[in-house]
Amino acid sequence: MRTGADAEVHHLVNRTSLPLDTVWERLRGKGFDIDLTPATELAARLAVTAGTDRDLAKALILGERATFARHRPTWDEANTRQALSGSGIVCPPMTADLIDRHIDYFIDTGFLPRPV
Repeated sequence: MRTGADAEVHHLVNRTSLPLDTVWERLRGKGFDIDLTPATELAARLAVTAGTDRDLAKALILGERATFARHRPTWDEANTRQALSGSGIVCPPMTADLIDRHIDYFIDTGFLPRPV
């Protein structure tokens, strides 16, 4: 791979997708208590609780900016696929089972707490 100013970007993205509701369902199936909140209510709650917490204030600002964004970034894995061509490494399609595997990994590594 090249380095420096002319280096290529290699995104790791899945070309297939599932509805976000599937993620919530899988988390609930693992024992997580997931409560969905409308974005406007979440922003209002964040505004009240942010106070002097810089991280919460940043989240509030970023959330507002994302709401009004004109352009959403497009993630393209073409360079990654080209670099891996012939290696036998492929990205499996997104499935509920794959989401479960990710959740299990996040729990095992401590990224997510064990559900109670």
